[in-house]
Amino acid sequence: MFKKTNIFLLFCFVPGIVVSSVNGQPPVPGDVAPASFPNRERPQDDDRPKSIREQFSRSRIDRERKEHQELLERGEEALILSEKLEYSLDQNNGFTAKDLRDLQTLEKVVSKIRKELGGDADKDALDEVEKEVVGSTGIKDAFKFLRTSTVNLVSELKKSSRFTVSAAAIQSSNIIISVARFLRLKN
Repeated sequence: MFKKTNIFLLFCFVPGIVVSSVNGQPPVPGDVAPASFPNRERPQDDDRPKSIREQFSRSRIDRERKEHQELLERGEEALILSEKLEYSLDQNNGFTAKDLRDLQTLEKVVSKIRKELGGDADKDALDEVEKEVVGSTGIKDAFKFLRTSTVNLVSELKKSSRFTVSAAAIQSSNIIISVARFLRLKN
């Protein structure tokens, strides 16, 4: 009985000791470490063959072009939504449930644009919206301001390239988001 217990303990503890001693070993020079071990050396881009580096560069450039094209398409979508909202307001003299959904969609689309541009919420945009919209006489003026701001945003997006960040586009997006929230909460 005592012998069986010793053999059992031997099979349990010896592998545990071996595994812990192997894990405690310093890395072998030139050994490629997995991403989960950031302290170990990893091969640099310069260590890769030229053809692989060029392939990565082409892939990055293609991805950036695609992202910029999607940004322009989102801008066009925002412009179409603002036109639909203004047209619907002229026809109905008020909001419908579909208009509120479109307003919310416009806010989401412009938020994505702002995020892709690297922008964030801005206090100046809120002040400008408060000055222009809150003091205005009605909802139609707010929608005209929303439409004008959307046209400005799309214009700025078209002027910029994928290499630039337009502060004016970020500011326009902040204004559109603020106006859309104001109109959504007003109803």
